Amino acid sequence: MFEQLLRFWFRLPIRSKGTVVIALPVLCLAIAIGISILLNRRVELAEQEVQHTQEVRLCSEQILRLLIDAETGVRGYLLTGDAEFLSPYYSAKEELLDLVDGLEALSQENPSQLPRLQAISEQVDRRLASLQSNIALLQSSNGSLTLSADGEKLETLIRGKSAMDALRNNLREFIDVEETRLAKRQQTLDQERALSRAALWLAGGVGIVGGLGANYLYTISIVRRIHGLQRNALLVADGEPLSEPILGEDEINRLDQALYATADQISQKQTWLQTANLQIAEAARKEKALLDNSLDVICSIDGEGRFVEVSPASFKVWGYLPSELIGRFYTEFVVPDDVEKTQAIAAEIVAGKPISGFENCYIRKDGSRVDIIWSASWSATEQLMFCVARNHTERKEVERMKNEFVSTVSHELRTPLTSLRGFSEILLRKSCSPEKQRQYLTIIQSESKRLTHLINDFLDLQRIESGRQNYDFAPLDLVPLLHETVALFAGANELHLFRVEVADFLPEVKADGDRIRQVLSNLVSNAIKYSPEGGEVVISAVQQEALVQVSITDQGIGIAPEAMTHLFTKFYRVDNANTRKIGGTGLGLALVKEIIEAHNGQVWVESELGRGSTFFVTLPQAVQVPKTLVNSHYPSATIDILLVEDDTAFTELLREQFGHTNLHIVSTAFAEQALELIQQHLPRLIFLDILLAGEMDGWDFLITLKGNRQLASIPVVVITITEPNTRGLVFNGAEYLPKTVAPELLKQAIQHHLPHLAGKVLLIVDDDPNFRQQVIDSLKTGADVQFVEAANGRQALECIRHQLPDLLILDLLMPQVDGFEVLRQLRSDRKTLTLPVLVMTGAELTLAEKAYLKRGLATLVSKQSVGMEDLIQIVEQTLGVVGRRE
Repeated sequence: MFEQLLRFWFRLPIRSKGTVVIALPVLCLAIAIGISILLNRRVELAEQEVQHTQEVRLCSEQILRLLIDAETGVRGYLLTGDAEFLSPYYSAKEELLDLVDGLEALSQENPSQLPRLQAISEQVDRRLASLQSNIALLQSSNGSLTLSADGEKLETLIRGKSAMDALRNNLREFIDVEETRLAKRQQTLDQERALSRAALWLAGGVGIVGGLGANYLYTISIVRRIHGLQRNALLVADGEPLSEPILGEDEINRLDQALYATADQISQKQTWLQTANLQIAEAARKEKALLDNSLDVICSIDGEGRFVEVSPASFKVWGYLPSELIGRFYTEFVVPDDVEKTQAIAAEIVAGKPISGFENCYIRKDGSRVDIIWSASWSATEQLMFCVARNHTERKEVERMKNEFVSTVSHELRTPLTSLRGFSEILLRKSCSPEKQRQYLTIIQSESKRLTHLINDFLDLQRIESGRQNYDFAPLDLVPLLHETVALFAGANELHLFRVEVADFLPEVKADGDRIRQVLSNLVSNAIKYSPEGGEVVISAVQQEALVQVSITDQGIGIAPEAMTHLFTKFYRVDNANTRKIGGTGLGLALVKEIIEAHNGQVWVESELGRGSTFFVTLPQAVQVPKTLVNSHYPSATIDILLVEDDTAFTELLREQFGHTNLHIVSTAFAEQALELIQQHLPRLIFLDILLAGEMDGWDFLITLKGNRQLASIPVVVITITEPNTRGLVFNGAEYLPKTVAPELLKQAIQHHLPHLAGKVLLIVDDDPNFRQQVIDSLKTGADVQFVEAANGRQALECIRHQLPDLLILDLLMPQVDGFEVLRQLRSDRKTLTLPVLVMTGAELTLAEKAYLKRGLATLVSKQSVGMEDLIQIVEQTLGVVGRRE
């Protein structure tokens, strides 16, 4: 019930609540006043009744007193005859009649007293009449009346006394009744007064309770809720979550709902503002980062020509910090010759014409000059000129170098092209002797090499600078590479004597073999070119701590000291009388520098004019994995070495050798069982024999193992008595050469696979018939060699299925089936596992593609030639354990 009243109360509008709050104490007060008036009226009535009773009693007593006075006066007169005694009688007589009449009037409201009053009135009349007759009797005797004289008179007096006693008794009874009535009315009056006081206290209490109730209702419905509203308003102002909603359906509740809606809108706007502020902060951060990291100077200049704001790039461009420029005139830094045109352009900008591409020259802090290209516009709102200044010096230098490069390359390209065109036309139009033909063809070959080197150097440098050059870093033995380079240049050179000096022990370096070949070829080629008179060219390599230093020394014309700092710059060529007739584009040394720095090495030169030059190159040594003794005990579920071998003696020998290392060695004579073991527990190393006891031999096992991606990474060592072609794809992977390789290097690579070409079959796969013919022509040596050609990978696979060649020369980028797919299929067929492959491609290979080509399926050792020390070394390198007993 109380809750329902509260809900009803909270639903009332504030105006209605105010009316109730005001009306409640007023109503209580009105009730109290009404009760007070009613009770006062009753008290007044009771007081009137008491007063009326008192008047009746007083009137009765006064009648009795007057009768006594009249009786006394008459008796005195009768006894003394003195007329003065009659004065009370006469005065009481008239008053008695009035009092009797008044008493009759007062007694009308009390009918029970009327008979007594009637009797008293009659007795008073009789008594007055009796007294009057007594007085008359005395007066008739002239004052001589005595008690003894007249017995009748005496009897009259006696009767008068009796009548007076009777009257007195009646009046006394009448007065007693009025006394009793007065006592009752007085008691009633006292009760009414007590009730009136109690009613007044009760009315006061009700008024107080009503006021307190009104105050409570006002507090809980208005004041307290207004405080909650005020609290929510403060929370909104502080941006904090609001408290519980205010109950009710009145104006305060609607105002609270509006406050909640406002808070939601403020929260949404704050979220939006926070997001906007974050975006603005991020934009400001980016803008600051752009300004701080911009290579261009971004600045603002006022109408008088003073710097207002300057970006940090001013230090790089002009050598001045921004704080050193702000407040100074820009004309202070312009070279005198450009001041006038700069001011003219600034005037146009202030007039509202934006400019772009304006060039002038500034003086740097160190006194040097720098070419600047400007873009600027005027802001009428801020009265500032906003400018972007770019260092144009390097671009001008690049343009100069480009012009020189175009001139140089044009000359270098046209020169061999002119020779190629001229001598080829001579051979086509004229009949020349064999000596002349050989001479012209030698020139054509030389010029074509020159043209090829020029194009390759330029493309390589562009690829390196653009970050698209991939390096295949691997341990590399420099000794054969140095001899290979000497062999490349020594065959066709009679003026120079080549000598290789290598330390007894030269560690391997971490390098890309193809790139290092390119470096050595460039440096040796330069040594030959810049020693036109011939002489000795010494190539040496020594170890220096963690580096290997290679040096190429010639006895040529040397290099001037002023040219040393520019020697490794693109397109730079020493300009003097001795070098003008030496061809070149100035790209070779720049290419060498880029390659060596990519290997974390260094390149420098020491030279003396007229006495030759020495170029030095350093390369980091290959990191050797330290061999550590592993003492941890492997659980039986782990297989360290899996022996797939049917020779039990060899198995026991290997177990005995590694018994102290705690290696878990498992052996089986069946390839099928070995595959089941591998599926359950991956071994860390596999020793494989080709001839096994089961239906599968070692080749089938190897193809199955390497065909599974999850198992292909397990190292395999093939141990066999047979002697397959160790140059084949199975063990060493596919070798690859660029199509632009010199014929001498191509012959060397083929002889590496086939030392004796007589009676051999070579399959050449390339979609370019001219290249196929070029390879065939370069390999014709008079021996009985059979050449088979294929224009794409599909034809190549058909040829291989028809007749297995002794060597496959393969291009990678071909229609229908490319070279990678040919290799994959060859590695999936046991008949072609040992087929040697030489990849020749003009494409730039990625590291992944190079790794795929070079990936061998296994390591081959022969039981007849290999010793136990070799096997121990393989296990140590693969598993990181020490297999030697002390």
